Parts: sequence; structure tokens; C-alpha cells
Amino acid sequence: MKPKLLQFLPLSFVLLASATAQETPPATPPAAPGQAPAANVATELSAAAEKLSAATSYAWSQTSSFGGNFGDRTTSGKKGAGGYILVTMPGRDQEFQVLSRKGKAAMQRDGAWVVPNPDAEEQGAGRWVARMVQNLREPTTDAKELATKAKDLKLENGSYKGTLDEATAKELMSFRGFGRRGGGGGQGGGGNPPEVSGAGGSVTFTVTNGVLSGYELTLTGRMNFNGEDRDVNRTTKVSFTGVGSTSFDIPEAAAGLLAE
Repeated sequence: MKPKLLQFLPLSFVLLASATAQETPPATPPAAPGQAPAANVATELSAAAEKLSAATSYAWSQTSSFGGNFGDRTTSGKKGAGGYILVTMPGRDQEFQVLSRKGKAAMQRDGAWVVPNPDAEEQGAGRWVARMVQNLREPTTDAKELATKAKDLKLENGSYKGTLDEATAKELMSFRGFGRRGGGGGQGGGGNPPEVSGAGGSVTFTVTNGVLSGYELTLTGRMNFNGEDRDVNRTTKVSFTGVGSTSFDIPEAAAGLLAE
């Protein structure tokens, strides 16, 4: 009969093997198929947003849905040569265009191009629109901020998904600060923005060939309009196309108003 060698191992050897096993850290579980390591997701998304922002031209479309309380609103625009941005926005009765460059903006009104002056407008929709046009900025700025502020980012099925904390969601629900600077804010165009409570949100980004190609933002919470609380569920979908190949005719009358 062969001897049972394990019965004769020195006790010190057994204790050493046990201690070594306990000191060995557990192996990090591999990332799920199709999912990048968490540490790389934020970096990849930020790089994709920067590439879009650095493009000399692109086109975009943005559609906002307000959960059935109002109809969908779609804004489209193009960035082209010279840093000009031409935006088509929905108005009360018909669409109108805005031309922007280097922080200045001109808008169509009654068939003519004018530079908006919120202080010259009566309280109401006119002042709110003028304030909105005056504060117009590139959509890539919003995209980059969202990519920076998104929490718990993860890559799922080719999309980058994250959540928004209450402070960020609250800011986005407050009409992006237009009300804080005297814009509409739900108070007739000149008062304080509506109060927001229980705000939350999520955002999903799409990247194509290393460049941000779109995102979908969902915001939920309660807003107080003139003393009445209302549930809000707002979804905004933005898509970017024609990166590096978009062109358009610049309205001369508008460009003259923006000349330095």
C-alpha cells in the first residue's frame, strides 16, 4: 500500500500555504461583453464630445417632448464656415431663424433681421424669446457639459448611459437659467423661474466612429407654476450629422448685424 504523503506534511507548511491563499487578492471580474472598463468610459465619452466640438461644421436636430402637456418642439441648425451658426426655431405662429457668431445673435422678425434686446420687450413671450436668442450657444457645449456631469457612466450595447444628480437635473429643468437672467421661466417672461422639486434625470449618448453623434436626455420632477405643482417628464433627443461636410448660405443682412 502506498503511503499517504499528505498525512505527513509539516504543520508549518500547511499554515504557510493557508496564509498565502488568504493574502492573495481576489481577481477583478472581467468586463461584460461589449462593455468597456468603467475607468475608460468617461474618458472615451469626453474625447468623442471634444471631437464633435472641434469640427468646423455639422448639422443637428433637437426635439423636446413634454410628456403630453405640450406638443413636441423641434429645433434644427447648422454650423459652418467662419463659425456662423444658423438655427431654425419654432415660434408661436411660424418658424423663425437665428444667426449667431462669437456670442452675438440676430433673429428674424416680421420679415427683417434684428438684434434682440430683451430690455426693450414687454413682459411676456417677446422678452423670453429675445432672452433665449441672446443666450444661444452651440449644442456641442450642452453635450460636453452633460458628458462631464453624467454619473455612474457605463457602456451598454454601444451606448454610453449615465444618471444626473438632483442639482444638475434641477438646473436643466429650470429652462437652462433663462429665467434667472430675466427670461421666461414660466412667469410671464420677467419673473423668477418656477420652483423645482424631486428632480432627477438620465442621459444616453451615441458615439459613431469615435465622434459624438447624439444623445437622449430625460428629466423628471415637479414644477410650481403660479402656485400649482405639476409633474414634469421631459425628453430631449439631439442628433448630429454632416460632421465636417455641412455648408449653408449665410444671410447677408444678418451677417452685417453681427460684424465686429
